[in-house]
Amino acid sequence: MKTQYNSLCGLVQSMCQSQKVNPLIKVQRKQKAETNFQPQNFLEQLNEKNQDLIHEYRTDIGRLTQLRLPGAKDIPEELWQIMCNCIQSASNLKELHLSQTNITPRQLQTLIASIQNHPNIETLEIFSASIKDDQCTCIAGFIQQAKNLEQIKLSDNHITATGAKIISFAIRQAIGAGARIKTFHIGGNDIGSAGVQQICKNLTGMISIQSLGLRNSSLDEASLNSVADLLAHPACGVQDLQLRKNNLTKIEYFCSKLMLNKSVRVLELQDTGLTVQQITLLGYSLSRNSCLHALNLSNNPFGDVAAQALAQIITGCEQLTTLSIDSCDLTSQSILIILNQIQVKKVSLAGISLQKNLINNAGFAALGQAVAAGQLTSLNVANNLITHDGMTQFCQLATSPNCRLRHLDLTGNVIGNIGAEALGRLLSGNQTILRVFVTDCSLGEQGANAILQGLQMNQNLICMAYGGQTKTQNLVSKPLRQLIDNKLKQNQQNQQQRQQIMGNNMPMPDLIEQPPGLFDFERQVKTHDELYMPFGSFGSTLSINGSINSSIAQFGQYDFDPRRVLSYQSFDQVVEKEKQKEVPFVFEDVKKEEKVQFQVQFQFKEKGSRFKLSEKNEDEK
Repeated sequence: MKTQYNSLCGLVQSMCQSQKVNPLIKVQRKQKAETNFQPQNFLEQLNEKNQDLIHEYRTDIGRLTQLRLPGAKDIPEELWQIMCNCIQSASNLKELHLSQTNITPRQLQTLIASIQNHPNIETLEIFSASIKDDQCTCIAGFIQQAKNLEQIKLSDNHITATGAKIISFAIRQAIGAGARIKTFHIGGNDIGSAGVQQICKNLTGMISIQSLGLRNSSLDEASLNSVADLLAHPACGVQDLQLRKNNLTKIEYFCSKLMLNKSVRVLELQDTGLTVQQITLLGYSLSRNSCLHALNLSNNPFGDVAAQALAQIITGCEQLTTLSIDSCDLTSQSILIILNQIQVKKVSLAGISLQKNLINNAGFAALGQAVAAGQLTSLNVANNLITHDGMTQFCQLATSPNCRLRHLDLTGNVIGNIGAEALGRLLSGNQTILRVFVTDCSLGEQGANAILQGLQMNQNLICMAYGGQTKTQNLVSKPLRQLIDNKLKQNQQNQQQRQQIMGNNMPMPDLIEQPPGLFDFERQVKTHDELYMPFGSFGSTLSINGSINSSIAQFGQYDFDPRRVLSYQSFDQVVEKEKQKEVPFVFEDVKKEEKVQFQVQFQFKEKGSRFKLSEKNEDEK
């Protein structure tokens, strides 16, 4: 598109010409294979693969909402100054992202000064930028005056306990002055135990903090206890706690406080050296926890001896919907123990990630029984010991009418053409699976053809990864890949059309769960304002945005088909911007064949509509 003169790119280009400064820099990265795009300046060079952002850079700077500088290295001072001068005109800027950069302290100070008076900044992210303590004062000053700041992410820098104290104290002061800072991530720095204790001291009682990132921070008993005290405070609002890559040796006090915590919904404990005894203790504490929804215990090689403790966590933690136990040296024996416990007691678990373990065909077949019963909606068994025999058994079980599976990752399992044929038969009659990953599964033309044949009868699968680069890579011809991709694209388009049609008629819950990856590095955090229940098991709050792709959802003790709303009242009266009202919706419980009425709290926002479901009391039903 043509660059507007009053855009960020236009202003940078004009000032570079007048000052005779080269707007381009040397960028050490692979160029895109097929593109005619010619960047005009270093901003476009750094964001070459983000055409949407470049479009924003080339339009009116008054409408610019984000500035991203990934890999900004060795940028000349005069060019940096020009950009900062132009950014002063971006009055609607909301997000600043720096990553993998070596900007100088002076350049950071200049950049912060250029946005100092911007009233709408919500996100400040500075990753891997070699930030040190002496630069934290500059950042702290910005935090204290940015009234709308919500996210602060300073991971993987060189900040020590001194800088952690400066930043966290600034956050405390800002919140005390009325700011609503929700996210603070400072993992991967050199803050150590003393820094963690300073952070917890300053943030204890700050109820607006919903996501706290302390990964790889050298926690010891004292600093972990300070985290526990933060969780125990009655004004704790932390929903997402990231503690991965810390050697947690003594967790008794932490578990005692976690037991009574009412806020934490996502807990990351992967790669923390947890032993069987600690997993058992954790299971005991979580059996009394009523709020945790997602738990990551990956990269703790406790093996099968922890199976009973894992089962206790699943059955005891009543709201747990997502469990990641990747790379834990688990075999099929653990799977059988866990699933036996699930059969005895109804649980909320709907998504489980088991990649890089030692699960064979017997374990996968057992998981197939859980899928057939409608228990699991997301299953990741990548890089295990599954062959075509296990795949065949699993697919036969997954044809059950109760199947709710949406995401299946088989990457790195040698299922071959026979396994692919079983998958094709499953897809031909399945109406729930959205994503399948069969990368490096030794598929050939025969298997890919079977999948394509199954897709001809399938309207729901919208994503499938089936490439590979290892010795078990799939060997599928380009024409066949194109046919598969075209069918997937057609399904995507049809799904979008269905969503538009349904959205025009009435609001419906969008219950498509995210695929495995809830614990991805520095993922964006969903807070209570836009609550996200992972993998399809829901509590008392749902997000609804005008589309539906779920067959059955759970709400409390009820199971309902969100597409079968029997009635709703007065919806037209509540579609008023920034207003909230309650509207009664009546759903049909598809298992008990009874009508259940819920109150739906509606809130209209610029980025979509949000609803909250709350069951009416017995007198109102």
